Amino acid sequence: MYDVVVFGSCMIDFISYVNRMPKFGETIHSESFEVGYGGKGSNQAIASARLGCKTAMIGKIGNDGYGKNYKRHFEEEGINTEYLETAGEYSGIALIVVNSADGDNQIVINGNANKFLSVEDCVKARSVFDQSKILICQLETPIEATIEAMKSFQGLSILNAAPAVSNLPEIAFRLPSIFCVNELEAEEFTNVKFIEISDVKKIIQSLIHEKGCKTVIVTLGKNGAAFNDNDEIYHVPIQKEVQVVDSTGAGDAFIGALAFFFSKFPDASLVQKVAASIVIATSSVQNKGTQSSYINFPAIDPTKEQFKCNINNHFIVGKKPN
Repeated sequence: MYDVVVFGSCMIDFISYVNRMPKFGETIHSESFEVGYGGKGSNQAIASARLGCKTAMIGKIGNDGYGKNYKRHFEEEGINTEYLETAGEYSGIALIVVNSADGDNQIVINGNANKFLSVEDCVKARSVFDQSKILICQLETPIEATIEAMKSFQGLSILNAAPAVSNLPEIAFRLPSIFCVNELEAEEFTNVKFIEISDVKKIIQSLIHEKGCKTVIVTLGKNGAAFNDNDEIYHVPIQKEVQVVDSTGAGDAFIGALAFFFSKFPDASLVQKVAASIVIATSSVQNKGTQSSYINFPAIDPTKEQFKCNINNHFIVGKKPN
């Protein structure tokens, strides 16, 4: 039995740290450079496993040195790799530039082996789906396969709809138990501009009423996260301000933590689960790298913590207009 199964991407991160972002057409020197394991699916699997979930990974790696090392990396983390298969010549890569001044980043990915994840892989891994409590998916792999994975899964499913795509099929909004995006991705899916926190009301309303999402979580970086719980929308701010070193992978730490809290603390409220996941994500931005920043995660029982939540500023979703 698995707490979490991740159906998704594996990348190798090539990270350059700069003291400012280059202008268009400009070449600048980086301050430092790192190579590490990444990819949204892999990051989320590692985060959930390090927090204490029994985790399985379904994905594709390249027939290269990175791919061979990747499988060993997962196994060292205690993650099941029965359905982590080699496909294509090259493993997926992510080219990442991090601004050392504020920890913000820009990322370009090439899926390579990830492009081979298919509907057939859902069929082959059916036994893992049947033995797992929670499914996590993203949009770094072929969408047809991701949709089939969510169709095949009977438990709680989380779709981290990133990177955002303009032609996402309508069924992808309706299938997952939880649809999670950041503010930029939310803009892409709704055409609602995010300028201030109150705009998240329109974004979540649009995703629920126009797209058919069940539960929506919008992560807001330094502003925490907002979500709907049945007919209400809440905003949970960052619980404690920290020095941001590198925000790469913070959203994935949040997703992995969310799966952990759903699996291990089923009686916690959604407010408690989201707030605790924010604490985990916040801890990751204090270190360089992606998975290398998933260290010293605090031990949290969300049912015993006192979390800040802007109850006075929560918004009522209201009924769908006629």
